[in-house]
Amino acid sequence: MKTLTSLMVSLLLFFSSHLFAQDFGQLLFNTDYDYLYNNSPVRYIEMLDYNNDGNLDPVVFIRGKLYYRPDTTWLALEPFGQTTSSRGLQYCNGGPLDGKLLLLSSGGFSVVDPSTWQFNTFQPGTSNLQSFAYTSDGTIYAFGNDYNIFKSTDQGLTFDQHIRVGDGDPNINIGSVSGSAGLPIKISENGQYLSIVGGFAEASANGIDDIIYLYHSPDFGATWQGQILGIDGVYGQVSNRNYAPFFENFSQMSYEVDNDGKTHVVINGYGKGVLEGSTDTTDVFPVLYWNSNYDKWTAVTEPSNERPDDGHGNVVSLLRPGNGIGNAYPTISITPEGNGMMILWQSIEYTSGFGSPFNIYPGDNSGNSYPVYYTDINYVLGYDAGPNFGIEWLHGIWLYLPFDNSRTEQYPVLSPFFESTGVPFIYEGFYIYQYDAIPGVSLFNQNSPSVETAWYYNSFLYLGTSVDDDLISDLDFYLAQNYPNPFNPSTKIRWQSPVGSHQTIKVFDVLGREVATLVDEYRNAGSYEVEFDAAGLSSGIYFYTLKSGSFIKTLKMSVLK
Repeated sequence: MKTLTSLMVSLLLFFSSHLFAQDFGQLLFNTDYDYLYNNSPVRYIEMLDYNNDGNLDPVVFIRGKLYYRPDTTWLALEPFGQTTSSRGLQYCNGGPLDGKLLLLSSGGFSVVDPSTWQFNTFQPGTSNLQSFAYTSDGTIYAFGNDYNIFKSTDQGLTFDQHIRVGDGDPNINIGSVSGSAGLPIKISENGQYLSIVGGFAEASANGIDDIIYLYHSPDFGATWQGQILGIDGVYGQVSNRNYAPFFENFSQMSYEVDNDGKTHVVINGYGKGVLEGSTDTTDVFPVLYWNSNYDKWTAVTEPSNERPDDGHGNVVSLLRPGNGIGNAYPTISITPEGNGMMILWQSIEYTSGFGSPFNIYPGDNSGNSYPVYYTDINYVLGYDAGPNFGIEWLHGIWLYLPFDNSRTEQYPVLSPFFESTGVPFIYEGFYIYQYDAIPGVSLFNQNSPSVETAWYYNSFLYLGTSVDDDLISDLDFYLAQNYPNPFNPSTKIRWQSPVGSHQTIKVFDVLGREVATLVDEYRNAGSYEVEFDAAGLSSGIYFYTLKSGSFIKTLKMSVLK
């Protein structure tokens, strides 16, 4: 995978403020089930080059079906029949399943060959598995009921109990905790480091504190150690806010582990606190970020969007959809080295921006219909510039259909690792999300289900800028994947050249015939963007090529009408 390059410690970055009027993305399927998970999402999406064209392609495993896209059309496999539970997927690097996809469902395990899309499904030796991680030596670790970690050395055919979360840590006591929190077990891209993070009630050694707890292995699962990340209702834990998060209550979180063993965690930081410019204590609704290098929580949301109401009489806690209170259901994606982060979450939609009233679905006056606020997807991008400079954050919001009362977007889930090529401030993200046709969770009897509710796949590309103009001389040639893709009728192509040269960008059809010349001129060193309008072309696969001196790069794009 392509990764971020290291920055010199003297390099400071700034990012242009950005407001994304994002397209909806690509429809995966419709459903009348408007819920996804309680606390932490398993791995629902992976990116791999199964077309062998040099581009990463999405594979989505949700509601028991595996969705993939060999061209512009999504196809689906049902390796588990009609089961409706997906408990994670992983592309296997190394070991006996190298190059295969491994899927876990309530119906068992399935090994899928992405070169043929043939699969072999079987029931595991332990039926209570909630999530799994495949290491690079072929060992599978799985999280199961009663907070047990199981181990398989025969590709998932049988499992033995390996260790229990918290074993060997004198600072906690999970001995009296039963059941299963459905916690995902996460693994670094290099297959060495494993982590489990969860909210545990009364699990500290004194038996009275609700905590957020990390249990992790630095050596392919051979040994494990623990760390308390947060204590419920305690001030002083959030570095940039005067907040006391209710860590165990509404402990919706997401986490990934990088190739250096750092665990990156984001969480719904709902709690009590004092807002900026105030002296009163009130409810607060931030998203918080933590990693094991800095060992501190940081609010990454805008302070103006952490308030308990909109100032117009609408209260967050009274209008929340299901458990999605305030800034809720965060998801994180990292570069394999862990120095780049992107975070998505669902947030309250306003009628016309911060300070205006919440955009509220009033209900339909039936017996099980209640007013709730619509939600948008917000984002923040981060770059870790090292201990001397800390993390730079860029905030933003996607307005899929700006200030329209007809859509609510929720439950975003990012791929675990994201693509970044050549430059430390290029972010390419891949994610799924749900569009809920009737806001509110029918599972909680808030509103009725709708068969028009749907899951979508989408991606985005963000390019920042450097304050140091001389930096461009150290950068590589770069041609970005067009965005959006597929598209109708227009798309944007971004590229970069480290030297001044005559540059061309041309578009070709599948027969190699040139259909458009977008650039044909001398350009100075720098980053550029051009728009391509395919209004006169038919649906299908096209190719665009950047040529600058001896550098030539071609990428594929899809017109979908």
